Amino acid sequence: ATNGVNINLTINYAIQAFAESVMRACISETGAKNVKCIVMEPSTGKILAMVNLPDYNPNTATKTQMKDYIRNGCVLDTYEPGSTFKIFTLSAALDQGKVSTSSSFHCSGYHTVDGEKIKCWRTVPHGSQSTEDALCNSCNPAFMQMGLSLGQKTLYEYLYNFGFNTTTGVDFSADQSGIMLAPKYVKNTDLARIAFGQSIAVTPLQLITAA
Repeated sequence: ATNGVNINLTINYAIQAFAESVMRACISETGAKNVKCIVMEPSTGKILAMVNLPDYNPNTATKTQMKDYIRNGCVLDTYEPGSTFKIFTLSAALDQGKVSTSSSFHCSGYHTVDGEKIKCWRTVPHGSQSTEDALCNSCNPAFMQMGLSLGQKTLYEYLYNFGFNTTTGVDFSADQSGIMLAPKYVKNTDLARIAFGQSIAVTPLQLITAA
């Protein structure tokens, strides 16, 4: 027998164990069907922990367990990120000067875009807000206004530069690129929804890498 090639992981055992413990508590407390967690070193992009639950013990795994849980959802699964996406819209709007820390917004519980009412997540309107308030309240209408002020071309340029709609380059097979509407198909109603994290799909790894 000859020795094989060594594999050096960036996973930190202590952080991985802690993340797994917290995610098991999360499933227990919330009753979630599955949870995912990634811990990344911001300065290098090294993945220090990656958790997909439910999981299985490879030493005693059944065929059913392997079939159901073998996927690494942190890298492979795409989903609508929702409010966690709003930091990218805000970053683009601030960088382009479309908003500032002294800007103000008004939430009526919805924002009308090309005749369509798109609701805020909250049934009671947020009312008048500063930029900071809009972020803390995760107010959909405020972010719709930011996205529409940027326009499709500019917002997409920022999203591309954040790494969306492409693979992350992680050393793992089947790294996914997520889903973004082709620019020619984006309507104002789509742009408004993209601005607060709907009508776009990303992987957990894409999201944390962009952040």
